[in-house]
Amino acid sequence: MRFFILGCCTVFMLAGCSQQTGKAPLTSEQVARAGSDRQADINRAVDLMSSPDPRVRLAGVQQAISNGDRNLRQLALSMAFASSDPTLRGAALVGAIATANSLPIRFAGYYTKNHYISDKLGESFYVYIYQFNNSTDEFTTRTEYSPWKTDSNGERINIVKPGLVTGNSVKFGIDLSEVGNSDCLATLALDPAGSTMHGTLMCKNNEAYAIASSAIN
Repeated sequence: MRFFILGCCTVFMLAGCSQQTGKAPLTSEQVARAGSDRQADINRAVDLMSSPDPRVRLAGVQQAISNGDRNLRQLALSMAFASSDPTLRGAALVGAIATANSLPIRFAGYYTKNHYISDKLGESFYVYIYQFNNSTDEFTTRTEYSPWKTDSNGERINIVKPGLVTGNSVKFGIDLSEVGNSDCLATLALDPAGSTMHGTLMCKNNEAYAIASSAIN
């Protein structure tokens, strides 16, 4: 299994190395060196996350997610969310939200007679994540349906809502002013296994929904 994971990652990463738009083509030595370095990063991350010591596993997933390499991030998150260690899964959720640009929100049902928002938005929409604070695990959100204003210089200022990751769950405000509600609250928790999350979207116009998302994006 490990050989399959490492082999796939190497193929994707080397493909990325060869596509240097607007730059001189890489030599065969440069490609080989880049592939070797990235393979070493993958091997190191897999070894750390496979350690019997939970502290080492935690350090491994945190290092891999913060590495800056998207393929390594995806590998680390996949391994961490497949784990039964709640601490590791919680750290993966923090890392996933901290490094994500957005979260897809899918309507899975509704609890109230009113469901105007889902009728307007369809099956799903995206929440965009900004300003993640690594010390407090707080962040802000907005959607394409959120309002904005301009400052004295004519610069656009987005209206954002607060969010927080805690344990195996994430909670954040959602502004959907353009579809009739400026004050909604989403609460999502990781399923017992994997990276899928389920929860609720509660809005102050007497609309409540069951929603789902994925921590890996």
